[in-house]
Amino acid sequence: IRNMAATIALKPLEEGRPMEVAGARITASRSRTGPMGAFAFRIEEGGRALVYAGHAGSEGGAPTAAMRALYRNADVLVHDSTFTGEDKRRYQDRGLASVDDAVDAAVAAQARKLVLFHYDQDYADPEVDGLVERARQRARDAGATLEIVGAAEGKTLAV
Repeated sequence: IRNMAATIALKPLEEGRPMEVAGARITASRSRTGPMGAFAFRIEEGGRALVYAGHAGSEGGAPTAAMRALYRNADVLVHDSTFTGEDKRRYQDRGLASVDDAVDAAVAAQARKLVLFHYDQDYADPEVDGLVERARQRARDAGATLEIVGAAEGKTLAV
């Protein structure tokens, strides 16, 4: 860090305890995932909320109560959607979510937009497009009006 041409201040972020940064409120929650663990973050500013949940998989697919609270009513939920449900069963130890897990979490949280990302490296574009369509169908089947977007290089989203 000392070799970077910038002034960088690191501050610890305690789980569940919001912190104000540049006018935004940031809250973190630990996900129950893989051997290393991970955090998800909720960023609120101007009455809008964006949640970033990478490595958000868990046994059975259901997020913890703390994660559900973090996701609740998010304008945008960016959620790990690495695998199909079938492929996830083969890689449970990795702590990654399936596209089904992501949709179920977004629907339960009443999020307005779900952004799928962190696709398995072995999936080509057609498989990723299939994940997005699978997610949209799952949301329709649940009766949700959730907007679903597949993250892609260079894509920009407004919150």
